[in-house]
Amino acid sequence: MLIVPGNAKEGFIAVKSLADARRDWTGFDHVITIEDTNYEDGLRVRSGKTTQTVVQFDDTDLTQGRGKAATREEVRYLLMKGREHTTSKLLVHCHQGQSRSAAVALGIIADRLGTGREAEAVAALLAIRPTAVCNTLVLRHADGLLGREGALITEWEAHLAKDDKAAGVMLLRELASRTPE
Repeated sequence: MLIVPGNAKEGFIAVKSLADARRDWTGFDHVITIEDTNYEDGLRVRSGKTTQTVVQFDDTDLTQGRGKAATREEVRYLLMKGREHTTSKLLVHCHQGQSRSAAVALGIIADRLGTGREAEAVAALLAIRPTAVCNTLVLRHADGLLGREGALITEWEAHLAKDDKAAGVMLLRELASRTPE
């Protein structure tokens, strides 16, 4: 479990798939939902206790081409939601719970840990979501918005250099994004 300075709660953040989020959201104070554009069957929280933020962008690392990529402003908005809920138990999810949500969660964790602790942030993300394969564009936006000057990206790439499975998934994602429709 992750304990972050200034937040004594253990396990303040979880990353899940849509299917798992539908089953488990009631245990959280705030849910960040990242769904594909034009998705019509997303999770909608209907509770007085649990609040929700919903954004729509597709799981693409490219700003042009297939799908709608995350904008810097959307990532800023999600990081700010993380800051607004510092005493809350957060659930961040996307369809598979591995790419967009993992990158947003990594940004939130890095923000809470502070500058210079990017390696700890990556380790914390992997402790809660070992199958994470962060969306590169979302991660670049988060790195820039947090003023990390590439440090968060460097630590994520260091992880990929050691994890053949994650690196393979990232390579397949890149190749698929280059294939014409």
